[in-house]
Amino acid sequence: MQKINQLIIAIFLVAGIFSGASASEPTLTGTHLLDSMGRNLPALRQGQVRRVRNNFQLGDLHNFKTFNFAAKKWEETPARLVKAGEHICLYLEEGQTVEETILDGLIKEFDSVIYPTTAKYFGNEARPGIDGDSRLTVLLMDIRDDAETSGVYTSGYFNRADCYLPAEIPAGSDLQSNCREMLYADINPSDITSKEFYATIAHELQHLIHFFHDQKEYDWLNEGCSQMAPWLCGYGHPRQISAWQKTPDNSLLAWAPWQQVANYGQVYLWSYYVMNKFCSDAGERVKFFRELVADQDQGMASYDKLFKARGTTFEALFNNFCISSFINRKDVKPALLSFGEDLAGFQLPATTFIDRLPTTYRNNVSIWGADLVKVAIQSGAAEIKVGFAGDLNSLPNAFSVALVFFNESEAKVCQISYIDNIKSTTPNRPAHTARVMLPGQGDDYYPPPPPVKTQMGDITAKVPAGSDMLYLVIMGKGPADLPDSMLSWSGKATYRIDIEVTASHPAPAAAAPTVVANAAALLDNYVALKADLQSAAAYEETHAAFTAVEAELKAALKAELADNGREKKLFEILQTGSEDFAELKAFCAEVQNFNHLHH
Repeated sequence: MQKINQLIIAIFLVAGIFSGASASEPTLTGTHLLDSMGRNLPALRQGQVRRVRNNFQLGDLHNFKTFNFAAKKWEETPARLVKAGEHICLYLEEGQTVEETILDGLIKEFDSVIYPTTAKYFGNEARPGIDGDSRLTVLLMDIRDDAETSGVYTSGYFNRADCYLPAEIPAGSDLQSNCREMLYADINPSDITSKEFYATIAHELQHLIHFFHDQKEYDWLNEGCSQMAPWLCGYGHPRQISAWQKTPDNSLLAWAPWQQVANYGQVYLWSYYVMNKFCSDAGERVKFFRELVADQDQGMASYDKLFKARGTTFEALFNNFCISSFINRKDVKPALLSFGEDLAGFQLPATTFIDRLPTTYRNNVSIWGADLVKVAIQSGAAEIKVGFAGDLNSLPNAFSVALVFFNESEAKVCQISYIDNIKSTTPNRPAHTARVMLPGQGDDYYPPPPPVKTQMGDITAKVPAGSDMLYLVIMGKGPADLPDSMLSWSGKATYRIDIEVTASHPAPAAAAPTVVANAAALLDNYVALKADLQSAAAYEETHAAFTAVEAELKAALKAELADNGREKKLFEILQTGSEDFAELKAFCAEVQNFNHLHH
């Protein structure tokens, strides 16, 4: 029970999974919590006959062991076998009512879509399984949580202990077994007729299948596969990707309980990106995901094995994934850095927006996460120097810094360069330390930060023709063999960026184009981040991203209003917009008044 008390708090720190981040929508953290409680279960021995004999009959009443997430305890839930199909035995909790036609629809959807599709891409569960039946048990019930007070409910879960006989579960374990391959699905307040409900079933079914093939898989990889299952079944993209936009510096590998909505969105987009870059058709997708699920390594090692067989590495693809997350557009060039047309509206906001050089910027970044420093390239700039300094912590961590020269109006990457000389300033000299804020001016702190080892590097890059924006993507890296549970508590690594123009063209070049081509994504991010600022809990996480988006929009508006010959597309959008843009409209009025007085 002590383990439950330590872990249960995670379940109430998140909001929607196949929905937005509203507090009235579901969470799918039940499986993650029970997996955390079941790490000490012994390995299942494939092919061993270890069954309890059951003869399931329609109308049978059975007392299931279910977990009460509000009370943090196990209890019994009586349920009756109401329907059976080719792949499913459907139980309904006593006292709950569901129309027969709806139950028939669920049986049909499971047998014709959910089970065959999920099994096709990820493999089969144990068949006939511990209960001697080739069908899965699905229990429809009101999963106990504190939805009435918190507005957050658990929409479903898979309990790995159900795949064990009671005698196989270690003494003192926090888990209990129903001795069936089974899933649990909420019907109050979940809408059993919705695509979100079907998506929950597919998501949890992947967990059951994955457990049979690889019991020790890390959460982030397992959840990424479960996030893909609904899409493969035809239920569309999950809406938690919007949660990642509000906390863009999120670790891909760390399954931190306080950012689980963003975690789900991020691992989904990673899986979706990987699938689209490696799998040209359904056959390739089947091969890729089956190999991934069956591989007995964990996390990054499993991915790296598959990537190397296809001519790349995990780190290289992670770099491209991070860059894509920030520059994603419809028809972005090259297509390798795009999520595709149906996700053209997704784009992570910058950590900061800079329109004057030289400058110094300080922040910190998650291990296997990324920050974006977005720099408007000054008119006439021919060469830019970027200096980098970053802390080494106890992992030990590393950094990659990409310079992406971009043409906003054409959605075109002009050039990508990396600072490839980042290395420790104190190699093999553990007694000597340096602070990340050195060298430089104005680095006085009270109290002073503890000394740390520092790694530094720099690059001087020529500005390619047509570039009007520089995307500095700062990526935190770490050792490949760390489990996600350790990464979730590792914190962030501090860094410093120094940017300056070191050469200019003899004559000023034409003024940089406005960001109208990217206006829709910027405005969507502005509205979403602004809404989150109303929440005290979300304010600190989203303030930096909101400030960066606001600064970029104001710079674009100022450029539009200062040039009488320039189209006023962004300005015109704001005039027809909602009250969400009141502050931007007021800014436009101030600029117009200033321009009028100046002229």
